[in-house]
Amino acid sequence: MAATHPSVHLVRGTSSSGEVIKLTALDVVMLGGVDSSQECAVLFSEASDEERLVTSLERVLDKFAPFAGRIVKNGDEWFVQCSNVGVPVTFDTKDFPAPPQETPYELSLFDLARAAAPSADGLSGVGEAPLRIRVTTFTDGQLLGLSYNHALGDA
Repeated sequence: MAATHPSVHLVRGTSSSGEVIKLTALDVVMLGGVDSSQECAVLFSEASDEERLVTSLERVLDKFAPFAGRIVKNGDEWFVQCSNVGVPVTFDTKDFPAPPQETPYELSLFDLARAAAPSADGLSGVGEAPLRIRVTTFTDGQLLGLSYNHALGDA
């Protein structure tokens, strides 16, 4: 298996609820800063194909609409807008074994969700994806790396 250049898919649910979830003051505090994202990963001994993973995520996003939305600022208020804009999923292949599970994974195995907070009001006050997924296939397995903005976890 040869290493390849990463490919990125923007995955959406099959519908959009349009729901708007207001964030609390504590949620807003957690939006900013370098450490505002949470990362977790799962290592599988066998790899799944891209199409199957994308199709599964589409179904999941129908039930968990905030993950495919965006964080929006309007005046002094912050919201998660369930707009179904999509979750960026990066697929990458490496020609070496997966890292050991006994140590923390390097941040390079994640697409960090650290720009979720918007920097302006109104229509331009929409942040980047609050959830990002990176799937790395190694010679001996596949790592699913999730990174999400901390405020999204409380929405």
